[in-house]
Amino acid sequence: MKSRGLLICLVIGLLMVLCIPHFSLAAMRTMDLYELTNGADLIVTGTVTNIESRSEQGIFTFFKIKVKQNIKGAAPQEVIVKVSGGEVNGIGLLVSDMPKFKLGEEVTVFLKKNGDYYIIPGLYQGKYTTINNIIRENNLPLDTFVSQIKANMQKPVPVLDLIK
Repeated sequence: MKSRGLLICLVIGLLMVLCIPHFSLAAMRTMDLYELTNGADLIVTGTVTNIESRSEQGIFTFFKIKVKQNIKGAAPQEVIVKVSGGEVNGIGLLVSDMPKFKLGEEVTVFLKKNGDYYIIPGLYQGKYTTINNIIRENNLPLDTFVSQIKANMQKPVPVLDLIK
């Protein structure tokens, strides 16, 4: 009798778990241009010249960007950006908030040094694509966007941001 009651409880519990919608608790905080600017060690415009996925304690993709314009920080001629996800030997990992890059794509990226590579603070929020000298994400001319970034660099950083 006890085992039958236990079985019924297990079945009801399983049905409850399977029937309740699952929602992700992960949420990304929206970053504005000021936060992206001040959170970056380096901001550059350039062209994606190489894309390579590798398995290094997880699957990561490395994007090589040939720097055209250095907006903030001391940029080398090329930077390598590391993001989570990619495909190695037929095994893929898709990370939804990671920026996507295409070979030959013109980009403006907000970068933070992380060992031998750069990462993008704000994930997809820190990568902007330029098409015909217009930033796709906000429909601004590239030079206007760069001017906005430089203006943000001149603003004082709030005291609370210095504590982080």
